[in-house]
Amino acid sequence: MSRLIRVALVVGAACAVTAPAFAADFGMADTTYASTEAVPPGGWTFQITPYGWFTGLNGTITTNGRSVSTAVSFSDLVQDSDELIPFMGYMEAGKDRFSIFGDFFYSKVGFSAEKSKQVNPVAGLVLDAKAKASLTTTMTIAQAALAYDVIKQQGTSVAFYGGLRYWDMSSELDLKVKASVKLTNLGLKREGKYAVARSGNVDWVDPVVGLRVRQEITPHDQISILGDIGGFGVGSQFSWQVFGGYTHSWDIGRQTQLALALGYRILSVNYEQGSGTNQQALDLTLHGPLAGLSVRW
Repeated sequence: MSRLIRVALVVGAACAVTAPAFAADFGMADTTYASTEAVPPGGWTFQITPYGWFTGLNGTITTNGRSVSTAVSFSDLVQDSDELIPFMGYMEAGKDRFSIFGDFFYSKVGFSAEKSKQVNPVAGLVLDAKAKASLTTTMTIAQAALAYDVIKQQGTSVAFYGGLRYWDMSSELDLKVKASVKLTNLGLKREGKYAVARSGNVDWVDPVVGLRVRQEITPHDQISILGDIGGFGVGSQFSWQVFGGYTHSWDIGRQTQLALALGYRILSVNYEQGSGTNQQALDLTLHGPLAGLSVRW
């Protein structure tokens, strides 16, 4: 199955099916409990949300058998990276106890040698302390899931959900190399003074199951807690996610609301394929605060 087809299956599922108040990944307010003036009882609800997830990264990235560990905060990325390109957003639609959501995350970042460390060093190959992007990683994560509220009463909802999470990543590792080092058997290519390892695009799809709890504080304020696990050896070996957040909404029209969500999200994955100089692996945790602004009708 081609990468484009996989993306279409995962993201397209969120666009083609409609069912009630999701906001699962980011705990956006459940429109079922919002102002009765803003949302028609028993009707369809829709939501579109651009958001910012200010991610830090911890873990190990392996490219062509060469592993580099990194531990960076979002502020580190902003200050030290010469490549920082993010794009994030989600959409949802729902009715009654069912909800479906689609979420998209794209990021391209460059890690300096000061923020990276070789796990399996080779004599004569070192991360260049003067290089701005000793390791450049591009990552796309797209998720679609269907949720059902097993409890939905008095401003409280508890839902189970299941779906698919698509991952796509590519990485480039730049190592300063001595002229005497032979790269033929190391899975590397020489480009000037650098030995370069490129993974190409590595992608997979994880099945995901999770639990979401939301509690209304007032008709316009809500707290949310979410957790899920996935992979199970189908795509990655294992992945997990937790989120906690707070949402406040405003009525801006007869059946339209504007909502602000603040929270903290952690997403972790352990993936591996190939061996030796063909090994591509990701043992990484993304974490950080997030903020989103959504329109619901």
